[in-house]
Amino acid sequence: MIKDTNNLPKIIDNLNSFNHTVIYAGVKSGGKIGMIAHVQEYGATITAKQVGGYLMVPMPDGSFRKLKQVTIPARPFIQMSVIEHSNQWKDKAADALQAIIHGESAGSYKQGIAKLMVQNIKQTMRTGGFAANAPLTVARKGGSTPLLDKGTLIGSIDSEVH
Repeated sequence: MIKDTNNLPKIIDNLNSFNHTVIYAGVKSGGKIGMIAHVQEYGATITAKQVGGYLMVPMPDGSFRKLKQVTIPARPFIQMSVIEHSNQWKDKAADALQAIIHGESAGSYKQGIAKLMVQNIKQTMRTGGFAANAPLTVARKGGSTPLLDKGTLIGSIDSEVH
């Protein structure tokens, strides 16, 4: 007996599914953590809004430092991750396409790429060689390593597959 095992329609469906997939990785939330991520990624100069006014920076001992402006250097953890790891992400996508051609589903590969992107961004945050925290920030937070103070920013790195 001859059995028809034409898997071509299934393969085409999986390829179409993979082709129409968008994977987002980074900080998904807006609000305060989104603003912090944006400032860290691109840098910012924050200036007192009132003429002759000051920014009041709280210190651990309960006192305040008065500053006219604060400059935060860019620490492009997302951009550096894309530059450093995009070929690795493309290789994983190529592996997925090969697997799909051999009859596997694309779903687990999409999630695997998303997870890898998150891991790579977090790795870049830990080892990126970014500008150290300013002396005032070190005095306030107790450390000179940017992006990792309380773990809130690195903990907010996540992904979505659409």
